Amino acid sequence: MNFDLGDTEKEIRESLHQLLEADLPGILENLASKESDKSRKAMLSAFEKIASSGYADLVFSKEGTAVASMAVREELAFICPALYLSLENGNGLLVNLLNSYGTEQQKQEILPALKSCKAIGSVALVEEHGNIEDNPFESSLTEEGNHFTLSGKKNMVINAAIADWLAVVAMMNSQPALGIVSPDTKGLAIGSRILTLGLEPSLFYEVGARGVELLSNNIMGPFEGEAFISQLRMWEDEILIGASLGIMRRAYEAARTHAKSHNCGGKPIVAYQEVGFKLAEMLTLVHTAQLLAYRAAWMLDTGDKERGVLLHCAKVFCAEAAESVASNAVQILGGNGYIRGNKVEQAYRDAKFIQIAGTSTERARVKIGDSLLEMC
Repeated sequence: MNFDLGDTEKEIRESLHQLLEADLPGILENLASKESDKSRKAMLSAFEKIASSGYADLVFSKEGTAVASMAVREELAFICPALYLSLENGNGLLVNLLNSYGTEQQKQEILPALKSCKAIGSVALVEEHGNIEDNPFESSLTEEGNHFTLSGKKNMVINAAIADWLAVVAMMNSQPALGIVSPDTKGLAIGSRILTLGLEPSLFYEVGARGVELLSNNIMGPFEGEAFISQLRMWEDEILIGASLGIMRRAYEAARTHAKSHNCGGKPIVAYQEVGFKLAEMLTLVHTAQLLAYRAAWMLDTGDKERGVLLHCAKVFCAEAAESVASNAVQILGGNGYIRGNKVEQAYRDAKFIQIAGTSTERARVKIGDSLLEMC
């Protein structure tokens, strides 16, 4: 295993900073707008910058690049976690679904714009109960003559109001399937933006479908339930692990900078042992999380039989390490860390999402335990 960054990954990471950082405050301000058209234009502008760095060509268009993709994902999440998740949980997840399950017509019509970041994708997966492994989806796709009817309600759907294509997971003949719709389709109702604890500006929405008519060329599936859900969660977890690496680095570097520049008692606070110990613990967690994440990605690339369980291990460790690092960062900044709007308090709020999204850390532990029993 060689986890050294190649020239391509280094160039992409540097380009992301050069292309995004100067314009990021304005982009985020427009993304927070209540006007969907304004938010959409801001998102497409950000996506265009990201694509011009080479990010999309690496992450969306090539197989066997999980380790390299993890490295550039970490960097984009470091720059802006909210923007990262809008791109990856929107376009990235839909690209994976179309590549694996889409028809040739769907691939030709939808994939090019998504991969080049000239369009915005969205995947409506989660329902009110949140647990898609144990509870069947209540949303349904029903065949009626020459068309299908989609009905149901989805929660925490990223990009829904500004997307070009929305893929809705629903039950068809007792198995999961996907219906691809446009947000302005008759019968589809997109609610107001959901106010969330972190990942600001939030681009999560509720989506309701009532008698939405779809033709067969807008359907993917049905699929064998357990295998489909397992693969979907694996893609999600890979994205969320990248987010956790960026979030914890964001918190650690802000705390380190503060500790070196802030004086107390005539010396920088990093000179105090208790602060130095906290930073040492944070750095240890950052590097350990990176190693585990990159190893999990390497196992995905090589098709190792234990890739699934190691991805769950990485999800648990990285998600919880991100919250721990962010919490210590708030402690180091003291009162400044508790004031709204700085990087460490943002990281503390953002980190919580990683633990509950995708395969939750509790659920991941159960799956790790089940895998150990199978190995006996």
